[in-house]
Amino acid sequence: MNTGGHRKDSGFYCRSRREETEVNKQTPLRVCHYVALAVIGWYLMVPPPDVATGAARTSAPYSEWLQGEHFETIGECQKFKEQVTKEGPAAYRTSGVDDRRLQRLVAGDRAARCISDDDPHLKER
Repeated sequence: MNTGGHRKDSGFYCRSRREETEVNKQTPLRVCHYVALAVIGWYLMVPPPDVATGAARTSAPYSEWLQGEHFETIGECQKFKEQVTKEGPAAYRTSGVDDRRLQRLVAGDRAARCISDDDPHLKER
């Protein structure tokens, strides 16, 4: 059977524009667009520290932010951020971090953001 698509081994295929137009004129998105939407994930991005002060540089472009954990959904990413923000200070204290550095680390954790892995700002990296 000719599927007219690509990557049959992956369980999905993308129809060409010509085939999509001829086969299913009522579908606004091509088959591969649906697949692309399903595989988007999220990164927990942390602002880089200022070299002089160690404070989080929240105004830095996302291309300079530190890429943290990757998640399948924004909900998972936000839940992890909340957990890190809540439990981070105790973990930092246990590791022997002084109070000044602790404040900077906690501020960086709070400033972290969940960014879609297809965000154009990340492509600048």
